[in-house]
Amino acid sequence: MKRLTWFLPLLSASLAMAQTPTCNTSTHADSNGNPCTTFTTKGGQLVSNGGVYAFSVDSQDGSPPSSYQIGAVALNGFYGEGGVDTELPTDPLQVEGYVSGYGTYVLALEGGTLASFTTTQKAGASYLNYTNTYTINAGTEQTNFCNGACLYFAWHETLTVPFTYAGYTVQCGGRGSRLCPVYRMGEGQGEMSAVPFMQ
Repeated sequence: MKRLTWFLPLLSASLAMAQTPTCNTSTHADSNGNPCTTFTTKGGQLVSNGGVYAFSVDSQDGSPPSSYQIGAVALNGFYGEGGVDTELPTDPLQVEGYVSGYGTYVLALEGGTLASFTTTQKAGASYLNYTNTYTINAGTEQTNFCNGACLYFAWHETLTVPFTYAGYTVQCGGRGSRLCPVYRMGEGQGEMSAVPFMQ
């Protein structure tokens, strides 16, 4: 069980946040002292004429999921129900003893919100290569620590995914179709930090 002496430093750090935190994968704490995790998403898929709304998790904190573990980030929900759903093979809060794991350590958050979305373009070939960055309020977890009020953690997530022009176009758009460039999705880089609050 995580020592309660971490309780107040975490709350103080969350109130003092002045910049985007960076996760230390060795300590599993970000630059504000909050629990965190990093992950990558699979690349290689070819896409055209539209956005990508789901990303499969390839690794978490440098380790690939085992054969029975899964992970994904779905911008429209896993079943198209809307909201951002995030699932990672391991929940750092369960590992650290903040929340009960019931024998499994999957981090499963549903109904998150896409706080911002930005596209950065880079010159390349005949078309522009680009990188999408998604900033997500992924959801909250209630901990085992309650005394009148309970300690919660709000998960904040950033995912950056590059897209590179594949060198050819395809017809798209149905009747009166036009040519759309095909892009190859690269490996995404994700990071999540859990900010504590009382409620």
